[in-house]
Amino acid sequence: DPAGIRKRSKNASGSEFYASLRTQTALERSEVAVVLLEASEVISDQDMKIIRNVIDAGRGLVVAFNKWDLLDDERRWNLEREIEREFGHISWAPRVNISAES
Repeated sequence: DPAGIRKRSKNASGSEFYASLRTQTALERSEVAVVLLEASEVISDQDMKIIRNVIDAGRGLVVAFNKWDLLDDERRWNLEREIEREFGHISWAPRVNISAES
């Protein structure tokens, strides 16, 4: 979840620092990481950094797009283009569209 990695741990303070450490520790202990992205938002540089961290750690990767049910046809079309552009190098990673509530 990108919320756990808002800033680099060396630049973060307080709770963000510890959230970053917990996220990194969880990644190191995992075999597969599910990176949860909000489908209604543009894929960000931060999202790509998180995915890069997963790949660099040698972990399996699943990319999950949340709030899929809230997208209109135009956003779905635009998201498909973003995915092709941004995720071309990880076409091996499964992608799932979900609609989860907290």
